[in-house]
Amino acid sequence: MLASFPPMPGLWRLRRASLLAVVLAGILAATGATAQITATKLAWDDMRRAAHLAGLEFVVEGIQQDGADLILQMVTLRPRDAPAGVGLQLDRLRVEVNEEGHTVLTPSETGRLVVAGFRGALRELALEHEGTISFGFEESASGEIAIDISPSLERFSIDDPGDAAARSARRDWSAFTVGGRAMSGTLSIHTGDASAVGLELRFEGMEYTADQEVMGFLPTRQQTEGATEIVTISLQIERPDLLTQTPGLTFDEAFEQGFEAAMALELHNSRTAGQQEAPLFSLSMSGTSVSDTLMMTLRDGDFDLSMRGDASALFADVMGMELDLTFDSYAFTMGAPLTRTAGADRAHLDMALLGITPSPETLAQMDLEEMAGDTVDLELAFSSGVQITGDLLDLERLLIDDTALAPLMLSDLALDRLRLRIGDASLHGEGQVSVPEGTPMDDDLPDLAEGAFEFELAGAEGLLTRLGEAGLIAADEMMAARMFLGLLARNMGDDLYRSEIEIAPGGRLTVNGMPLPF
Repeated sequence: MLASFPPMPGLWRLRRASLLAVVLAGILAATGATAQITATKLAWDDMRRAAHLAGLEFVVEGIQQDGADLILQMVTLRPRDAPAGVGLQLDRLRVEVNEEGHTVLTPSETGRLVVAGFRGALRELALEHEGTISFGFEESASGEIAIDISPSLERFSIDDPGDAAARSARRDWSAFTVGGRAMSGTLSIHTGDASAVGLELRFEGMEYTADQEVMGFLPTRQQTEGATEIVTISLQIERPDLLTQTPGLTFDEAFEQGFEAAMALELHNSRTAGQQEAPLFSLSMSGTSVSDTLMMTLRDGDFDLSMRGDASALFADVMGMELDLTFDSYAFTMGAPLTRTAGADRAHLDMALLGITPSPETLAQMDLEEMAGDTVDLELAFSSGVQITGDLLDLERLLIDDTALAPLMLSDLALDRLRLRIGDASLHGEGQVSVPEGTPMDDDLPDLAEGAFEFELAGAEGLLTRLGEAGLIAADEMMAARMFLGLLARNMGDDLYRSEIEIAPGGRLTVNGMPLPF
């Protein structure tokens, strides 16, 4: 006999609550999935808007839904006015919005970049990559737009095989490859009254090759290959719209309205090698460097550029003549005004090569074995008073009109520093010449110069003696060298020579009070 159980209203209420929870969970899940799908579609809309703002467009042959993600098939990103077939082509592009609300793009691992080459011929570059791209798009109530694109690739490569038909027909052709094991960074674009473009990129394990053949009277082939462990690129432009959307704008107006730009490039642990071959001529070169930096700025009406490097080496072979050098460091800097000024501003050019050391083999080829172990330093610094009188952006007038003078005038040219050291011998110099204020840059400029320079040479006798004892300078040549040194400089004692050179209008020169030629 079965036992009878009394009714259990509490259990029913529990079952009813559980059923309600399941229904609510289903509704919430469906709502969440719908919201996720909507977010992905909005992200795709934002991508198309961003492309349009950049003068580009997406062309897609098909779109599939994969859960909340979109799968774009046969995607082309191209300039809106580009000929058919040109652009970045991907077989597939996944668009998803992650839990943080960020749009993540996953391109197919292979793609193509088709560009219009010489005479409109299309050139196809093969792409390979593995990773994702983060995409952000925001628009304020006032219509200002912020776009952020951040690639994160574990590997990448670009391969241009060149024009096989041109190569077989013995026409000019070129090919290259570039790739690496990692790439990351961010591209930021902001529109509106405070428009700006920012770029930060980092490449790891970069390698490249280039091959080019130029036909002509003397066909020449150049081949280059190299690698860099770390490459970083930084670019920041404020108010780029002033140059791209304001016809007739001058440099003066651009800087006054807030335009400025800065770029930095850093290379760490680099090597390169190349060769050039032509009938009756051959050249091969290779080099290594621990660190190289390039920086450039356009700010407050001025242009500044600097290049610096440490622990570099250079090897060259020219028709069997070898040159093998190492450098402790090098530096090159320059700066100049770009805008019109009421008076003269300063422009400068500086360079330094420190710790230059030729290899024993290089010295032996020049019969200079006695100099083994000696290092060389070279430092040069020039400056000039410059007044800008026109618009440097008027390239049509400067490049096309052969009669147009450069829109600048000089007031002086100064040798701020000359230092050349070879072993224990050294040469120092400085001085300045001036020209009448308002003198244009033309062929008459040297005839108007007036000024003086002073040079000091230390250790010259000791250097000549070393070379003579090594048999590198014959006795009669030694006498001629000392006579020439005595004509150009005063002997101040203790192996120190000094020379004063004066320049007068008309190109007249005097050395230590004696006119040239002697």
